[in-house]
Amino acid sequence: MTSVLGMLQEKNAGPVRLFEPRAINRPGTTTVFEEYPVIEADASQISQYDSSETEVEEFVHIEVMEDANGDEKFPAQRAVDDNTLDDEPKWFTLSNMTLPKTQNAIVTPVVGQTLNQVQQTIPVQLPQQGEVVVKMIWTGICGSDVLFSVGPQPGYCGIDHIAGHEGIGRIVMSTDPSLLGSPVAARYLAAYCRSCQACRDGLPESCPMQTNFPKHHNGTFQEYLTVSIESLMKLPQWIFDGSSTVSPGQYTAGLCSGAAAGRALKKINPRHGDVVVITGVAGGIGHIAGMLARNVYGAKVIGVDWGWKYNALGPMAAKIFDAFVPAPEEGVSWASFQAKIEEECTKLRGPAVSSRKADGLVIAVSTKVGYQNIGDYVRDGGSIVCVGVPKEKINVSMPLSDLVERALRIQGVLMGGWEESYEVLEYIRRGMITPIVTNISLQEVPSRMKAFAHHGNLGKIVVQIQDVL
Repeated sequence: MTSVLGMLQEKNAGPVRLFEPRAINRPGTTTVFEEYPVIEADASQISQYDSSETEVEEFVHIEVMEDANGDEKFPAQRAVDDNTLDDEPKWFTLSNMTLPKTQNAIVTPVVGQTLNQVQQTIPVQLPQQGEVVVKMIWTGICGSDVLFSVGPQPGYCGIDHIAGHEGIGRIVMSTDPSLLGSPVAARYLAAYCRSCQACRDGLPESCPMQTNFPKHHNGTFQEYLTVSIESLMKLPQWIFDGSSTVSPGQYTAGLCSGAAAGRALKKINPRHGDVVVITGVAGGIGHIAGMLARNVYGAKVIGVDWGWKYNALGPMAAKIFDAFVPAPEEGVSWASFQAKIEEECTKLRGPAVSSRKADGLVIAVSTKVGYQNIGDYVRDGGSIVCVGVPKEKINVSMPLSDLVERALRIQGVLMGGWEESYEVLEYIRRGMITPIVTNISLQEVPSRMKAFAHHGNLGKIVVQIQDVL
């Protein structure tokens, strides 16, 4: 076996890189593998690390590889401790990176009936076998994160809860060095069995074996996420490689909001020229649904939302809908509101088509009023898809005769799957849709979450947690 000094002399190295072992403790184990600090040295400085002719396998393993130009590179570092048991996992980290011991996170110390989020410094959780550490770079905020952060809801953590389920980042620590640097996403639906009846029917959200962010795993409102590799969605390399002018933060819109919008439109399946009404059209799901309906399906879109949101959209409104009808506020009768919807339908279809209501309705609001008289929006044979869920429990009702005699179709969509996420990510990359995003810092998450509770946000709120590696 070759000594450290002998190996380096054989390579005729000028400046060389050594790795100095550093021991740390992890509960329940004897040995822990952590990133070693890099030491730059020339040949004259090596002897202090080789005075005992320590053999490489007993000191440290250095992965030496060559790039396309034949130059040596050190893409990963692996600790090999001579006290390690044979079955102890070997951990690799990205080159030139040291995993910190602490990180910033947005935490709910005690989950109660109102939002109570604060920024805290918490430990970076070291991985177990089968897990990886992901450096979180961007995450979206979804209105459902508000629901996950109060209560607590059944099955959710009631102490030191971390929300967030629309995050993207890179793997920075793993037992498999080929995974290092891989872009991945953490979605609400983390893992499912793929073999039960629900999974076979295309309803993984009903899988009894599913795990979720941030229910079974801590969420994405933190700098480093430690989780099983099976719980992560693999992302294309172009998410972070700089080959597109799209900000990586925009891609978070495709993980939950965009996927739900994509699944809702598939349920309606509008034809070219059909009219689709989208309520909550200025929200995270609604505005993407509008863009998909227009640019992917070729449909005409009537947007419904609060009047102030229409004004706030400005020129971006033209990319989301073809006509806008303000949501009925106090003093506005339902009859006049519905008359305006039907009037806009007639305008969009043109004089050659007989007057009728919309072909489809996507309900992307989470208010009780948004589910009133939903049958009035659509024509006979029309489709209604419910996506938004109000915090308070409500019942959706309509006369049975309307449902039967008018042949209406009513469906619910909890979320989209990986398929819809990949599709929306590609639409974003191609420029077919451009999500409206507001970039914020991790520190701003608590205030933005409170704005969600009062329906005060516009488009998609995305959080830049750290810089891209």
